[in-house]
Amino acid sequence: MTRPTQAVDGQWRRRASAATLGVVVATGVILTGGGPASAHAGLLSASPGPGIGVPQPPGAVVLRFSEPLNLQLSRIQVQDRTGRDGGQGSALAVPGDPRAMQRKLGFLRPGDYLVRWTSVSTLDGHALHGSYDFGVGVSATGNQTVGATPLASEGPLGLAGRFVLLAGLTLWAGWALVCTRAARAGTRPAVLRSVALGAPGAVAVGAAMVALSSALAATGSLLDLPGVFTSRSGAWRGLLLFASTTGAVLAWTRRARATGAARAAAVVAVLAEAAAGHAASSVLPAVAIPVLAVHLAAVGAWLFAILAALTATRLTSALAALSPLAVASAVAAALTGAANAALELSGPGQLIGTGYGQTIIVKAEVLAVMAGIGLLHLRSRRHGHRGPRLRRPLTGEAAVAVIGLAAATLLAGFPNPPREAVAGERLAGLDPQLATLSHQDAMSLAAPSGPFVVGVTLIPPRPGPVRIRLQVVGVDPGDGLRDASLRTTAPGQPAAVAGLRPCGLGCFAGTSTIPAAGDWTLAARVTSNRGPLDATVTAPLPAPPGQDALARALAAMNQLTSAALAERLRSEVDAAPVVADYRFRAPDTFAYTVNGTQRVTVGDRTYERDQPGGPWTADQGGDFTWPGGYFSAFWGPGVAARLVGHDHLDDGTDTDIVAFVRPEVPAWFRVWVDRSDGLVHREEMRAEGHLMDHQWTSFDQSVDIPTTP
Repeated sequence: MTRPTQAVDGQWRRRASAATLGVVVATGVILTGGGPASAHAGLLSASPGPGIGVPQPPGAVVLRFSEPLNLQLSRIQVQDRTGRDGGQGSALAVPGDPRAMQRKLGFLRPGDYLVRWTSVSTLDGHALHGSYDFGVGVSATGNQTVGATPLASEGPLGLAGRFVLLAGLTLWAGWALVCTRAARAGTRPAVLRSVALGAPGAVAVGAAMVALSSALAATGSLLDLPGVFTSRSGAWRGLLLFASTTGAVLAWTRRARATGAARAAAVVAVLAEAAAGHAASSVLPAVAIPVLAVHLAAVGAWLFAILAALTATRLTSALAALSPLAVASAVAAALTGAANAALELSGPGQLIGTGYGQTIIVKAEVLAVMAGIGLLHLRSRRHGHRGPRLRRPLTGEAAVAVIGLAAATLLAGFPNPPREAVAGERLAGLDPQLATLSHQDAMSLAAPSGPFVVGVTLIPPRPGPVRIRLQVVGVDPGDGLRDASLRTTAPGQPAAVAGLRPCGLGCFAGTSTIPAAGDWTLAARVTSNRGPLDATVTAPLPAPPGQDALARALAAMNQLTSAALAERLRSEVDAAPVVADYRFRAPDTFAYTVNGTQRVTVGDRTYERDQPGGPWTADQGGDFTWPGGYFSAFWGPGVAARLVGHDHLDDGTDTDIVAFVRPEVPAWFRVWVDRSDGLVHREEMRAEGHLMDHQWTSFDQSVDIPTTP
């Protein structure tokens, strides 16, 4: 060889080494950090939502996700500041919605609460962990987090198991496709037998490690291992375990007839792995699953061809026989990898903006480096090189392939951003019109109907053409809402019925005309699988702005030194009410009595007893203040405030009725504001599972608060 040729070969080797180092660094960066995630079963909506402050404890926490849930492994915890769980029972299904789960709550004293959730997708079996804050009687920051890295999702055991699984599966698939040609090319029989036995064994061991890790990552207990196999993904994982164990047993027999059966088992294992992972949650799973299976088989053929050549008795002749197959496999791997990325990503931006996309880039770099090294040993063969000059680049290609398997392991651990997650957000999200009401001339009122609450929004709230929006909360996809309409009537005016079109889950929109000023009745009707929904609200049109009256009420209530509150709370229209009595005293004390149980909160200390005169138990948690921040947390975020009427109360108080909505909960309020001093005497809130009626009395008077230790 001439010196120029040696220099060129050295340059090729230096470039290959640099590229390999770059791939290693990139893989390490992705493992420790990665980009933001948008799915496995990613959280789409929550009630109460992140950062929401609610006046009273909700009946349950309801979470909706981007993919169907395995409820045997999915979890919800609701913790106070001491870490105590305020939930009752385990996470339950939401009827008609396989993507949602809920957990009933006990009594939650005022304070911040941390919702910790674990979602396990039935499609790919991966666990995703997250948390957020909400407040009871106080405002909250939100602090939403999602553990979206492969290490958080899979755990060390799961990542190690998935690497062993993929390494064994690709070699097993490669053996099934290439072993006959490899034997003819001179690969040592002992190597072929070792792969035939060891590869399916590695798949079985890796699959078992992944299953164990899935149970631990979801619930922290191996007792929940059977739940791993109850979902669609788990069924495919069970088939993978069976096929790999069968393949290992067949290889152990060393019978000629068993070879064909072992190859068939390898095909089943490849298809099972493809169907158990991300491809099942792509936009076209029927296409993505076979594409991924072909990709795994092509990578396996490529890697096995490299291994077969390295262990052949005559390297040069083995390369001549196996290189064409390796090149064809590399091309197939590149094409199917690109196709699979296109099926699982919504656009090129997700290649940079998500950890999943970044890992795809690393895999592409690995393929490029392997192809470059392949060209290097092809060039060496053409120059007649033998021995170490051929073996070194081939060994380097095999080493880079190991990095590629590591990248594939990370790819399986990262949440993939399937396009249906975007559709799921539109499906699970509330009418976006509510979120923009603060910038619109609008009025929004609500009334309950059975287990639902129906919000009626008019834009603008005055005679003339109007846009109508209905938002039904408490609805599940299985309720099948349809045939929505709004009937408008007023004294001396003809009735009109406006048909409304769907605009999302529980959302309907349309237009109508209010012919003249007057007191209008707005009657909404929607057909559902649980029967008809009928909700009626009344309001004067035009409805004067109510923001000044609401601000006046906030200012007056924030000056109080004490007050009493009588509450009637129902989960739905026909439910028996929970009647409670509250006593508030500035700056940080309140007493609560319901069903004989008494609780007293003073700042961050809470005292409780089951019956009057009984012993008190003390606990620490929360940071209660009153009236400072209390009313502002619940009424301050309200939008679309309107004066919707006047009322002369039984005690002789003249009040203005102010209606407003909090879109982020969502909850609709009406407050009765004293015309003389701005104090609120009555309050209504209508929200999902939360029909609340308040009577405020004893303003700045002595209130009875039990004496605590």
